[in-house]
Amino acid sequence: MSFAELACVFPCGETELVGVLALPHEPTGSVGVLVIVGGPQYRVGSHRQFLQLSRRLAAAGVPVMRFDYRGMGDAGGEVVDFEHTGPDIAAATEAFMRAAPSVRHLVLWGLCDGASAAAMYLPQDSRIAGVALLNPWVRTLASQERAEVTHYYARRFRDPAFWRKLVRGGVAVGPAIADFAAKAWRMMKSRTSPLEQTALSAAAPADFRERMSVALAAFQGRSLVMLSGRDLVAAEFRDHLRQTPLLLAWSADPRTTVLDFPQADHTFSSRAQKRAVEDAMLSWLADLEETLR
Repeated sequence: MSFAELACVFPCGETELVGVLALPHEPTGSVGVLVIVGGPQYRVGSHRQFLQLSRRLAAAGVPVMRFDYRGMGDAGGEVVDFEHTGPDIAAATEAFMRAAPSVRHLVLWGLCDGASAAAMYLPQDSRIAGVALLNPWVRTLASQERAEVTHYYARRFRDPAFWRKLVRGGVAVGPAIADFAAKAWRMMKSRTSPLEQTALSAAAPADFRERMSVALAAFQGRSLVMLSGRDLVAAEFRDHLRQTPLLLAWSADPRTTVLDFPQADHTFSSRAQKRAVEDAMLSWLADLEETLR
C-alpha cells in the first residue's frame, strides 16, 4: 500500500516541535500510532528503528507520527527529561490527529524511557486506545545493581567463553569478584519486608515508577509489552513487575499482552529483531481494530 511522508512543525507552548507523518493513501482503520522516542535521541531512532517501523506500519495502512521532544533533534527549546514530556506528547497528539482525519483512536508506542513517558501520559487523553511499551525504563541504582547481580553476572558465569578467557588471564579476577560481592551485599542489605515497603512508600512522594504503575493499572485500553532477552533495562522491568502488585495485576489482565524476544538487545538492533517487532505490532494492531469496531 502506498503512503506519503510529510514533515510538520507544531507548537508546544512557546516552542516549536518537529515531526514526520507517514500517512497511508487508504487507511485500513481508525487507529494511528504516535511514536515516542527514548532519549537522548531523535525521531529516526537507533539503527533507524522508528523510521523503519513507521514506514512498515504505514505501508500496511496504519497512520504513524514520530516527533522530536523539546531540545532534541530539530525541535526548539531546552531539553526536558522523560518525566516532563506530557506537554510534548499532548502537542504531538493534536498535530497528528489534525493531519490524519481517519485517526479516531490513538496508540502510544515507546522505547525505554519513551515507554515510561507513554505510560505516565495515559490518564491525560481518553482517545488513547492502546499502548505499546518496549523495554520500559524503571531504573534506580538499586534496581540496576540487582539486575547486574541476578542477570548479567549469572549469564556470564554460565558462559563457557568467560571461563576460557579467565583461564587465559583475560579477566581481571580480583576487581570482578570485588564488584560482584559489593553489589550482591548492597542488594541483600536493601531488601525490606512488604510492611516496610508499604511504610516507605507512604512516607515518600510518588516516584515515576509509581506513576507508571497507577496509570497502567487504571488504563482501560489494550497494552502490548515487548521485552528483550539481552538487555538489563528489560531485566529490571521484569524484576520490578514481579515486585509490584499493581503491575502484576495489569500484566495478568487479558487486555495486556507480554512478548519476549530472547535474542534481542535493548534497541532491537538487528534487522531480524526489528522485523519481529514490526510483525508483532501489526498483529496486535489488527486485533485492536477488531475490538474497536
